[in-house]
Amino acid sequence: AATEVMKSPPMCLTVKPCVLQRTFHHYEYGLTARSTQLRRRMTRSEVLLWTRLRSRQLGVRFRRQRPIGCYIVDFFCSSLNLAIEVDGATHVEKQLLDEKRDQYMRRVGLTVLRFSDDKVLFDEETVVAEIEIAIERLQG
Repeated sequence: AATEVMKSPPMCLTVKPCVLQRTFHHYEYGLTARSTQLRRRMTRSEVLLWTRLRSRQLGVRFRRQRPIGCYIVDFFCSSLNLAIEVDGATHVEKQLLDEKRDQYMRRVGLTVLRFSDDKVLFDEETVVAEIEIAIERLQG
């Protein structure tokens, strides 16, 4: 049985429920096509990180470009309610929007990890180690 984390859907036009393991998240219906498009056009840093997250290599299942609310998170582990964001060069100018997005994610019960594009590309091992620490903390 799904447990509801969010009492009401976010301020979106059309909302479709999404049951992810034990957690119930709403998302904007039109985002499914956009998330499919983003999966096909991942950045180099997203591809690099995905090679380390896919196939339960860290002991949990991650999904790419997952819609949650009015947003699409880069990587999402539903069993731990863990969202991972990789910020490219455009995110430097969008810090206020990212803060608003992170507040929404925390409000619906998600833990958000955010890494810069450069950190993933040039310090992949540290990024993966930080993700492993977060997974251990959230598991127990």
